[in-house]
Parts: sequence; structure tokens; C-alpha cells
Amino acid sequence: MKKLIFVTSNYPYGSGETFIENEIEYLSQSFDKIFIYSTEAHSSDKKRCVPENVAVFAANPKQVTKKDYVPCLFKPSAIKEIFRNCLGKNAFAKISACCYFSATVKKQTENLDGFLRLCDITADDSVTVYSYWLSTIGMCAVKIHDKLKKSGIKSKLVSRCHRFDIYSEFSYADYLPFQSFMLSEFEKIFPCSKDGEYYLKNLYPDLSDKISVAYLGVKDNFACALPKKEPTFNIVSCSNVIPVKRVNLIVEGLAEITDKSISWTHFGDGEDFERIKKLAESSLPENIKYEFPGRIPNSEIYNYYNKNNVNLFINVSEIEGLPVSIMEAISFGIPIIATDVGGTCEIVSDGKNGFLLKPDFETKELTDLILRFCEMDENEYIALCEKARNTFLEKFDAENNYKDFCYNRL
Repeated sequence: MKKLIFVTSNYPYGSGETFIENEIEYLSQSFDKIFIYSTEAHSSDKKRCVPENVAVFAANPKQVTKKDYVPCLFKPSAIKEIFRNCLGKNAFAKISACCYFSATVKKQTENLDGFLRLCDITADDSVTVYSYWLSTIGMCAVKIHDKLKKSGIKSKLVSRCHRFDIYSEFSYADYLPFQSFMLSEFEKIFPCSKDGEYYLKNLYPDLSDKISVAYLGVKDNFACALPKKEPTFNIVSCSNVIPVKRVNLIVEGLAEITDKSISWTHFGDGEDFERIKKLAESSLPENIKYEFPGRIPNSEIYNYYNKNNVNLFINVSEIEGLPVSIMEAISFGIPIIATDVGGTCEIVSDGKNGFLLKPDFETKELTDLILRFCEMDENEYIALCEKARNTFLEKFDAENNYKDFCYNRL
């Protein structure tokens, strides 16, 4: 029997990792049985629906405390990691990060034996262990692979990686614990962007043969006409409302426009949600209407795009992998303004399906681009919409990307 052990952060528990909802359907068609090990989830968490041949196991990890760090200092794997990658600049911070990582993995894998009994894997099964992240989640996948190996069962070990689990310069103390070890253990590594692929290959040239990009994708839910210019210009943004997403810059960019009828809707929530709502209330002029629906299911966002004439999607994040929210927008032919970070330039072609901003752009640059869209000639605007839709069809259609990944890469 063809079986997949799929290691996630929380999916299908909670509301995160929504992009897996696009992929799980194709995985379920490619494997006879799928067992999801949700490393950070608890059984009491709300669980989303999964295909019939998918079984789910919550790791129910206990909280890590500082007293859990000490035993890690005596583990051979941690000692080796510390001497190889933690000494020198920021040594104390790196050693702390290494210990936290090790302690977290220990908590997340305490119930592995029960999970593997659920899987009921035999030597006759064809087994793939697939981690969605190259982080503690990836290390959990490595430990599952090792346990199977000790039981005499061969398995293939692969992982995706996205942003925080690739780029060390955006992490605590510029260090990602056990990254080089995990890369050596996995048979295949699939960054979600070419930028991530190039980054890892340059960092680990000896391992470059096992690293190759595998784009995510979204379903084609387009059931309306392409956007068109109307008296009110409708803008959407969609992200967590946290500092790195810089939603405040959208407010600041819109606040400078006083002579255009604009409607702005932001989907998503987070630690800065109330602050951004208050900022919009105090900063935006009367001609700018705004709405904050909070976090809603992807299906409702698709319905919104189908029922509303959305003219522009904005993403001004400080860092990115390759944003699924932008894939969703272009699937409806919505042109984009986005910061040129991570793999964003692989989806937004400057001047063709949208426009790119420098990562450290001035607010006026965003304002000017919004005004450019508002005042744009109808034919130029239609060309941007058509190119946005075509970019989706050519590069980010889930039907193509996930079938290729499931049948040819896993």
C-alpha cells in the first residue's frame, strides 16, 4: 500500500496553513492512505475536514520551559550542532536557540510511538515521510524516518520550505538551528520559490542536487469577469496583521489620497489588528471607505472576489517567501502592487501584471502607484488584468502544480 506520513505545524487543526487545503486533495488522490502528524496541535483544537483516506494525529506537545534547555546541552546531536554552528558572534543567543529547538522537538515527538501504531506500516508498504516545513517540523519528520528505519521499514524523506525556515538573516541571532543537518538528512528539499532555491544552493553547494523549487498553487475559482474600472476603485489586501506585514503602510499610503473614491478591504487579523483599525479611523479621509472583516476562510475570500469588482491587490510585507494571497488575487485577474522581497518578483512582473516596490519604499511611492491605477487608461488596465490571469494559469494553477508534485516529485 502507498502511504504518506505528512508532518505539519497545526493543519488540519486551528485556522493556519490554509494553503495545505489546496494540496491535500491531490495528495489524497496520489496515496492510498495519509497520516497527518500535527506537531504543534492539541486534540482539543478545532479540526477542519480532510479527505476520507486521511487520518489525523495531534502531537499534544507540552509547553517548553527554560529548565528543558539543560538536558539538551548533553545531547550528542546538540553538542555537535553547537560546536559546528553556534560559536563566535552571538554565541549565547545561538546556543539558546539550539536548546529551544531541541527541547521543542523533544516535546513534539513524545507521542510518536502512538502515532506510528496508528499508521500500521509494514515492510510491504511504500512509505513517504513529507514535512511541510524545514524547522522543528522537519526535525520531527527526520525522527519519524529514523524510527521507521530502526523497525526495518524503508521510507522516502522529503520536505518543503518557505521563508522563515530558509533565510537565516531573518531569524533570531541570524541562525536557523540544525538547518545543515536536516538538509543532509532529507532526500529532496523543495523551496516554494526560485529565490529560496538559489539561496539554499549558494549556502550549501555540496547539497544542491537535492534542492529544487516546487511552486505552491491555488484552485481556479474564477467565475466572473475580469476587473473593470468603475467610479469607486476597490482595493484588497490579505495578510496577518503583524509588524512584518506592515499593513500600517497601506493606511499611510491611502491617507495621502483625498480626491479619489476608494474602497479598501483588508482580510486577516493578528497582534496589530486593533492598532491598525484605530490608525485607519484617525488617518483616512472621508473619500476612503475601509473594512476589516478579520480572518475568514479562503472559500469566503474566493466568493468575495467573484461577487465584487476588485481592482487592485496590495502586499507591502517586509519579507516573504512567495505569497499565496497574491496567487489567489491573480487567479481572478486582479493586478498587484507588492514589495520586491523573497520570491515575489516570480509572480509579479513589474509593469506587466502589476508593479513592484523597493523593500524600503517611501510612502509616497505607494500613493503614486495607487493613483496611477486609479487614473490608468482602460486599455492599459485591461492588459494588466489579462496578464495577471495568464500568470496564474501558466505558473500557479493548483491542478498543474500539485499533480506534478504528487505524481512526479514525491
